[in-house]
Amino acid sequence: MYVAVNNIMDNDVLSDLTAYIGKLHEQKVDALVFGDPAVLMSVRTAAPGMPLHWNAEMTSTNYATARYWGTKGAVRMVLARELNLEETLEIKRRLASAMEVQVQVHGITNIYHSKRSLLTNYKEHQGREDELSRLTGTGMEDDLFLIEQERQNERYPVYEDPNGTHIMSSDDICMLDSLHELMEGGIDSLKIEGCAEIGKI
Repeated sequence: MYVAVNNIMDNDVLSDLTAYIGKLHEQKVDALVFGDPAVLMSVRTAAPGMPLHWNAEMTSTNYATARYWGTKGAVRMVLARELNLEETLEIKRRLASAMEVQVQVHGITNIYHSKRSLLTNYKEHQGREDELSRLTGTGMEDDLFLIEQERQNERYPVYEDPNGTHIMSSDDICMLDSLHELMEGGIDSLKIEGCAEIGKI
């Protein structure tokens, strides 16, 4: 079991982070998915030796940065979803056996994240606070979408939770046609995302 601890962290969660990771260590989770160095520091204190999967979402785009995190204890790199097939295979070729590489091959993708409560702020600014009580708190069930003027047929789901506001891609990733190339290229892990991945502490 891998536990995602890769949300954007603020000062309020740091006081609980080490204890939380200690509890995960007691439960013998197989690895932590992280992006913030604060997690790395907490692991050294509360769970030395716990395997780490570096997943900083949109910043995991090159092998040199991956090697850096490998020197800090990461054993796997979760590639940014923006990379094309050629870039993905090049990173794995450069890393070889020094670090595992994981690629998302299917599912919904979080393309924007803000710590701010954008939906709540917008409703309050518009003087529509009464609508807030009708929201379930996720937005996904409320059918809230961002629609660009130039691309009216593209609907980007938007939702808000205690971690902030999230905008999801309009279409799921589907790399079925490229699976054989990924496997032949030595990609170590293929991820199927069943729902929005938002780490929580």
